[in-house]
Amino acid sequence: MNFIKRVLTQVLGGTFVVTRDRPVSIGLADTYDNYRPDYVFWDKFHKGQINGYQAAGVLVSSAVETLTSYVVGRSVSVKLRAVENQRVQAKVEYTNKKLREFMRSIQALLLVMAKDTFTLGDQFVVVGPTGDLFVVPDPGSVEIYRDPANPTQAYKYVITIKAGTTKIVETYDSVWRTVERSWVDDNTGVQKTQRSKTKHGFDTPPVVHFKSNASSNELYGRPFVELAKPI
Repeated sequence: MNFIKRVLTQVLGGTFVVTRDRPVSIGLADTYDNYRPDYVFWDKFHKGQINGYQAAGVLVSSAVETLTSYVVGRSVSVKLRAVENQRVQAKVEYTNKKLREFMRSIQALLLVMAKDTFTLGDQFVVVGPTGDLFVVPDPGSVEIYRDPANPTQAYKYVITIKAGTTKIVETYDSVWRTVERSWVDDNTGVQKTQRSKTKHGFDTPPVVHFKSNASSNELYGRPFVELAKPI
């Protein structure tokens, strides 16, 4: 019964893309689970905006706040491993000091990131060339291009952000950051496009995918709040 409830929960809160019809066989089942949550549904669910689930939404909203505070409520501690070499100790202490300063500076970002991950199942963070971090507002706006031989490895990310008549498409591969911005000029009503391409300075796409409640074969996370859906 619990297995059936879990399957139904995933079906009701999931987004699926059908590519072609083929016979279903357990022997031919894919190794990787490509199920992706319906982020819009779960965002409204935890806010109590889905008819019939208002009570559950209020309950999980409080639970997510508590869980987030427990996980990253205080500044996260990061430091290098202790060394015995006296000549290196000073450098280690200096690096640890900088790490503490950095973690304090991104504390608010970590809270937002953790809350979104628990609520939606996935969150994406882009690392800038100077080490600055950017949380993608909508995980559903991220398109992932995966290695066919190993789907857990992504070789390109495309992030689309829309605001009014403005559309920004950022593409990250192993070398380049390409940004294409299109908008409608307020004075002329003509659509304009601007494109830039720069090296991001990393060996891999500088996008980190955080997943919640995901098994080793699941390519996307599952919302923590889905556990309250049967309520």
